[in-house]
Amino acid sequence: MHFPKHIGIIPDGNRTRATEKWYEPIQWHMEGVATSKKLIRHIFTNTDIRVLTLRWLSTENTTNRSAEEFSYLMKIFFENTFDQEINDFLRENHINYRRIGNPVGIDNELVQAFHDKMAEHHYPDSDRTMCIAINYGGRDEIIRAIHTYITNGHRVDELSEQTFEHYLDTYGLPPLDLVIRTKAHLAQRLSGFMSRQTAYAELYFTETLFPDLGPEELQKALYRFNDIAVHRNFGK
Repeated sequence: MHFPKHIGIIPDGNRTRATEKWYEPIQWHMEGVATSKKLIRHIFTNTDIRVLTLRWLSTENTTNRSAEEFSYLMKIFFENTFDQEINDFLRENHINYRRIGNPVGIDNELVQAFHDKMAEHHYPDSDRTMCIAINYGGRDEIIRAIHTYITNGHRVDELSEQTFEHYLDTYGLPPLDLVIRTKAHLAQRLSGFMSRQTAYAELYFTETLFPDLGPEELQKALYRFNDIAVHRNFGK
């Protein structure tokens, strides 16, 4: 079977499920975290996927959530950064940890926690990576990359695709092969997820809400990728 090297998942449907069950939205964010943990274990145990990128919070989410919900999300992120179960799994399987996104707008203590976790789970002998996108937007990433490029003393007329890649959050990771988005009947779009990296990625939209995304639905996406993998010629 032809597995994608790098898949990205855009979780959608936590708040929809909360509305259906007459729960507060913040209660279902924990369900989303639980689903994330299951997917991480399944993908790195039962597939040959090398990199998983999960979008936990977009730049739009950061500015548009209520103060109460945003505070709760930060609490969840902080707690799960130190989740013993996942940390043990990453350590035992030599899975690198990576966080991408704009640190501005995120609590400094949380940013430091991410930094420490990336240092803790850095395995030069492994090409497997769990990547979490928090306060991440594709357009924001491109602007930050350009700013850094210029700040480092480079001239704009010297900019090339190869040098530009060095300044993206995803530098060093393999190209994005497959993007899965849940709640497709309301959201058949990428919503700024990896605007540059999705140029040649295959897209899979599922009606499943993210809290219900499990191995069976994931396998459907992988089977579809397998069917078209031999036909991917990247414009050649």
